[in-house]
Amino acid sequence: MVAFRITYERYSDLHDDTLQMAKGGLLVRVTDASGLEPESAASLEIVLPDGTRLDSDVRVIQILTGFGVAVTIEPAFADQLRKAVAAGRESGAGGPARHERTRAPTLAPAVPQTDKLTHAAKIQMALHGNRDQRNAILRDTNRTLHPYVLKNP
Repeated sequence: MVAFRITYERYSDLHDDTLQMAKGGLLVRVTDASGLEPESAASLEIVLPDGTRLDSDVRVIQILTGFGVAVTIEPAFADQLRKAVAAGRESGAGGPARHERTRAPTLAPAVPQTDKLTHAAKIQMALHGNRDQRNAILRDTNRTLHPYVLKNP
C-alpha cells in the first residue's frame, strides 16, 4: 500500500488545508505517482507542528501529473484536524508544509510477455489492451503492430 506524509511547520498552513478537507478531499503535492490509479487505497499521515502524528486511510480520487494526487478525506478525520488547529498555537517560525510519499506500492504491475503470443493475439492486445499491454506491443520487434496501437481508443 502507498503512504503519504504531510509535515506542517505552521498551523496556518494546516488551517488552509482543513478548508479543503472539509469538502472531502486533499491534494497531496508529490511528484511520484507511479503505481497509483484512481480508487487505489493509501494511507495519509499528518504531522502537526507540535509533532503529533495523525493517520487516516484514504483513497486516490485523481492523479494530477505535475501537481500531485487528490485523495479522499473522511469527515471525522477532517474534524479531528480542525480541532487540532483550534487548540494549536502559532509559533511564527517554520517553512511550508512538506508533502512526501513514504512507501512504494508492494506489487508492481506485471509487464505482459509478448514473445509467446501469436501475431493475431498481439494485434488484439494492441487494439484493446491497457497502457502496459500497449507499451509491451510497442517494445515488440515486429514494427507492423504499431499502427494497431494507434487505433486503440
